[in-house]
Amino acid sequence: NVQGFAYRNDCSGAMYAKLVIAASEAVKSAQPNAIILAGAFNSMLKDQVVAEHDTKAVEFCSDMLAYPGTAEHIDAVSFHPYHNDGKYSDESTFSSDLENVKKIFASAGVLDMPIWFTEFGSSSWYDEDQGSHSYWYGYTVEEQAANLVRMGIMVKSEPQIEKMIYYTFSNYEIGSKISAKEKQFGMVTY
Repeated sequence: NVQGFAYRNDCSGAMYAKLVIAASEAVKSAQPNAIILAGAFNSMLKDQVVAEHDTKAVEFCSDMLAYPGTAEHIDAVSFHPYHNDGKYSDESTFSSDLENVKKIFASAGVLDMPIWFTEFGSSSWYDEDQGSHSYWYGYTVEEQAANLVRMGIMVKSEPQIEKMIYYTFSNYEIGSKISAKEKQFGMVTY
């Protein structure tokens, strides 16, 4: 097993494809109706790279699908529509991301692969040091709610997206080990 297995380090799409195929075969032998997801990629803006690993995600996904048999072993691609500038995926980046995901799959001969948004959200973290909602996240709870509604509308307009999963239902408690920014993605507080 590779520590920190991700496209951000030295792992390749082909290495990941081998893992996906082996896992898929093992899972399907035990549970034939199980749904196999692969990916969990974030920003796919190849032409508007926000951070170096955004382009690597595109290359990683392309390499994964180029490995023989990969597409036949997955039922849907998992995607996290985040962007590494800390901002929420808006209509423009949403369209660009989806177009790039579809192009990558089409280039591998897969035209109708279901897409699942297995994590998305926006944080209402307030930066005490800056006295404001920071550049990295920085949404008011009203903007956070509007972002959720906007994403729901965008997802409904795209039939290839079958599922969307919001991160996360409630804010984390103050004492948890997760960072302050990550604690504020919740739809509810308690």
